[in-house]
Amino acid sequence: RIYPFASVTVGRKGEQIVDMKALADAGAVAFSDDGNSFKEATMMRDILEQTKLVDRVVDLHCEDKAYTGKGVVNAGKIAEELGLPGISSVAEDIEIARDLIIQEEIGGNMHIAHLGSERSVELVRFFRNRGVKFTCELIPHQFSRTEDIVREKGVLAKVKPPFRGQKDVDGIRRGLHDKLVDVIASDHCPYA
Repeated sequence: RIYPFASVTVGRKGEQIVDMKALADAGAVAFSDDGNSFKEATMMRDILEQTKLVDRVVDLHCEDKAYTGKGVVNAGKIAEELGLPGISSVAEDIEIARDLIIQEEIGGNMHIAHLGSERSVELVRFFRNRGVKFTCELIPHQFSRTEDIVREKGVLAKVKPPFRGQKDVDGIRRGLHDKLVDVIASDHCPYA
């Protein structure tokens, strides 16, 4: 069985919201601009409003691409050793914080994909304690491996969010233990 997601914006460009009602009527079970987030907070607000009208979930890839820049692995020691540009967890965390603040106000149908840092898990904890309704997921490698795998596997260990350090892995495991996470998903995206 295949349950199709539809794009949230036309061409996944983040400029114009699709006709969510028509796509839901055509069989879309959820919406996502997989791999892209929404630059404008007002667009996130409008998307969440639409999710209520069509009774569908928006699946969010939370990453501020400007903050990510040309990063390819976790920012820190290993990136420096290998001479690679790093991606700070802040690129994820600021998007999650912003989107959850908007969700608290709007109350749409929100799912946060692939939490990848200790801080993102703590943001989930914070907003759940405030009574904000949403779901979130982890992917297995985010709680089973650290960024050390980059030394071993090289480009084969390039994932987003990137493998992080032990502190983040420990924080993600605490979130899993504390049942803050709704689902563990493969997040299998075979990009070239």
